[in-house]
Amino acid sequence: MNYLDMWYRADFCVDGKKFWSVGQYMVHAHAILLGEGDISGRVCECTERSEVAELDRLLPNTTSWLLRYTMNLREGIESKLWCNESLMRQFLCEGDIDSVVDASDNVDVGKAVIMEVYRSLAIKGGI
Repeated sequence: MNYLDMWYRADFCVDGKKFWSVGQYMVHAHAILLGEGDISGRVCECTERSEVAELDRLLPNTTSWLLRYTMNLREGIESKLWCNESLMRQFLCEGDIDSVVDASDNVDVGKAVIMEVYRSLAIKGGI
């Protein structure tokens, strides 16, 4: 599994909450956007991808979620890299923009997000 994959295990925090994968973070963000605090709390307690996927099936794909999907994906990947020095170093050393990214059903969206993360890291001084 590619370290940029949504389900690659690498602990990171966003807004004081700990996540073990970008996939877990994405389902949490989806639940928060829909006002489903109970589901978002349960997502944070999950330890397995299958548990997160089961909760994700309870959430409808609303227009508001689809509009925020890419932004949340970028935030999750960027947070994972910032909190994991070895992954950040690997990303920067390999210039991994063209990696096959399992970040979305649309590979072009995944690559576009990775390019945005790379630019963002350059601006913030990670490069």
